[in-house]
Amino acid sequence: MKITQISTSDIAHGAGIAAYRLHKSLQETDHKSEIIVSLKKTNDDTVHQIKKPPSNLLTKFKDKLEAKLEFFSNHWGVQGIYSTSCDVLIKHPLMANSDIINLHNIHWHERNLSLNILPILSKTKPLVWTLHDMWAITGHCIYSFECERWQIGCGQCPDLDSYISLKYDTTAISYKIKKSTYKKSNLTIVTPSEWLKKLVMQSPLLSNFEIFHIPNGIPQDIFHPLPKTEVKLALEIDIEYPIVLFIASYLDDVRKGYAYFEEALLRLHDEFPNLQILVLGNGKLPEKLRAKFKVIEMGYINNEKLINIMYSAADLMIFPSFADNLPNTVLECLACGTAVVAFKAGGVPEMIQHMKTGYLAESQNAIDLANGIKTLLSQPSMLQSMQSECVNSITQNFSAQLQAKRYLSLYESLIERQSSITNKGLL
Repeated sequence: MKITQISTSDIAHGAGIAAYRLHKSLQETDHKSEIIVSLKKTNDDTVHQIKKPPSNLLTKFKDKLEAKLEFFSNHWGVQGIYSTSCDVLIKHPLMANSDIINLHNIHWHERNLSLNILPILSKTKPLVWTLHDMWAITGHCIYSFECERWQIGCGQCPDLDSYISLKYDTTAISYKIKKSTYKKSNLTIVTPSEWLKKLVMQSPLLSNFEIFHIPNGIPQDIFHPLPKTEVKLALEIDIEYPIVLFIASYLDDVRKGYAYFEEALLRLHDEFPNLQILVLGNGKLPEKLRAKFKVIEMGYINNEKLINIMYSAADLMIFPSFADNLPNTVLECLACGTAVVAFKAGGVPEMIQHMKTGYLAESQNAIDLANGIKTLLSQPSMLQSMQSECVNSITQNFSAQLQAKRYLSLYESLIERQSSITNKGLL
C-alpha cells in the first residue's frame, strides 16, 4: 500500500508532530509512507516540501511575499480559501501514485492549504482527514470554548482574537464556504479523541461523513522512563525537594492555563516552600512564582531526547489547559512514567486515569488543581507506584504500533470499498 500524509508541517506544531509520528510508524510496517508538508523542518528524505525552499534573493522575496499574502487572507479576510501551494500540491507525483491520502491540518496563520483541495483530492482516491482541533467545524477558531455558534452557522463571533484571529467577522462566510466545499467532497473523518468525535457528530458540516476515533501514538523508543535521581543531578536539580513541570509552546497562551497553574502553586507555598518548578516553552515565567519558588527555565526545546530527560526529571507534570484535543505532551510525559495533574477538559480525561496515572481536577478550578498537586506530592510512594501504571497505559492504548495498526485497518477497508465501486462502474 502506498500512503501519503499531508500536513502544513512535519514538526513545527503539535498537529504536525502527530502527523509525522504516524508517518514514521507506518514506515515500520510493510507499507510505503510519504509525507508532504508546506514547511519542512526535518532532514527526512521521505518528507517532501510542497514548494522548493528559496535558493536566492528573488525566490526568498517571493516566498516571504506569498507567506504574507496568506497571513493577510487568514487574518483580514476569509480563512481557508487562499493558498499559494495548492496547485503545486495537486500536481505532485505522489498524488497520482498513492493508494490513499491522509490529510491532517490544512489551516495555519500562514503557509496554510486551501479547502479547495478537498473535492479535488477525494475524486479519485480515498481521502482520510484527521482533525487535530475544531477548525473544520467552526467559522475560524480551533477551540470554541463556551461558544456554540458553530452548531448554527457562526457569525456574530464573540471571540475574534481566538486563534486563528480575525480582524473582521467573516466567520459566517467561512462557515458557508466550508459547508459548500464539504458537500462536493468524499471524506472519511478521523479524530484522535472521543471528545472531538462527539463534537464532529454534532456538527451540521461534517456529521454526514463516516467518523472514526483513532488515538495518537507515542514512540516509546524515544519517550521512556530514565532514572530520576540521575537526570535530576545531571540537570543540577536539588534531589531533596519535589519538582513539577509546566510545558507549553508559548507560556502566555491563555488556553494552556498558566493563570490556574500560578494560583494553584501560590496556594501551596506554605506547605511546599521548597517546591521547584521546571518550565519548558517560549516566554518567561512571571515574577509572582519566581519570588516564591526556585524556577528552572529551559526555554523552548524541540529535541525529543532532551524533552524525554525533562519529563523523567519531574516528579509531576501540571497540565492546566482548559481546551485541548489529545495533547502530545500529556502522552509523552506518561510514557516517561511521570504522573500528570490536569483539568477534566477536552480529550485529556481519555489519557489520564484518576488517582492511577494522575489527578483530574475540575476544569478551570485552581483550588482543585492545587488539591491534586498536594495529594500526589504528599504521597511519594504513591507517585512511585504510578510510574509503571503510566507507562502501561501508553503501551496498552497509545503506542505508535497500535496507532499504525488501526490506521492501516481503516486504509485497507477504504481502498477495498473504492476498488469495489470502481469495478462495479466498469461492469
